[in-house]
Amino acid sequence: MIVAQNYPTAHPITPDIVSYTPKFHITRNTPITAMGSCFAVEISRHLQKAGYNYIKHLPIDASGPWGKVYNPASFRQFMEHAAGTWEPQISPWPGGRCPYRKWTPGTKEWTVADHPYTELRDATIRTLTEAKVFILTLGLIETWRHKTGDVAYQVPPKEVADDYSLCVDLVGYIEDDIKLGMEAAWSVNANLKFVLTVSPVPLRATFRTCDVFTANLDSKNRLRIAARAIADDYDVVDYFPSYEMAMADPNPFRSDNRHVRPELISYIMRRWTDETIEGDL
Repeated sequence: MIVAQNYPTAHPITPDIVSYTPKFHITRNTPITAMGSCFAVEISRHLQKAGYNYIKHLPIDASGPWGKVYNPASFRQFMEHAAGTWEPQISPWPGGRCPYRKWTPGTKEWTVADHPYTELRDATIRTLTEAKVFILTLGLIETWRHKTGDVAYQVPPKEVADDYSLCVDLVGYIEDDIKLGMEAAWSVNANLKFVLTVSPVPLRATFRTCDVFTANLDSKNRLRIAARAIADDYDVVDYFPSYEMAMADPNPFRSDNRHVRPELISYIMRRWTDETIEGDL
């Protein structure tokens, strides 16, 4: 029998309309790590505050050794670096800043002198080895790539901007970067499971010629399509609809129109934990 789900027209739309059935379950003791945009940091903080077994080594913020990672190409870089299949070749940026690790504003800038690339690789390997679940929050599709093709980044500093060009990733490239990144991670830990999700936080700005509202819609839609398609292809990859839940809320953002209200973050995380916590992996 074919059963249709009708769009609600008689009552207000709320996040409850978004359904989610997890592919696998966890306990509070299951080792979890996370990577992604500022929404990934919110996820990390929530899990740690709630007493989950969150894995992080050499952390730059609440997430892990990577800082904020906004685009799929950067995720692939970190995973291939850990797997030993990619090594950064370009020189550090002015001040010795690492050209592919995002530091958190307001903190001491992380430099290659402070922590060599090998130390970052070791921290990533330790994180991947110890974790059983990796939550990857996808943020944007605007990727700045070095002219040599060696490094992808979200926004290069102005001192070296001429060495980078803007790439707006298509769905196929996004899927390739995520899949290749996961395969690199699985070469370190073959038992690692992934949860893909899309950050509901809109773009802060765009470098494209279109308006930022349109650029944000393009970014979120392409990331959603790629993430859901990948989750359909792998039994050990799940898709959690955090973006969809946030967009179903009539007032999802704080006064800055970008960052998700704390109450909504708590709701979204409660939906994930309520559905996911059951037995051991």
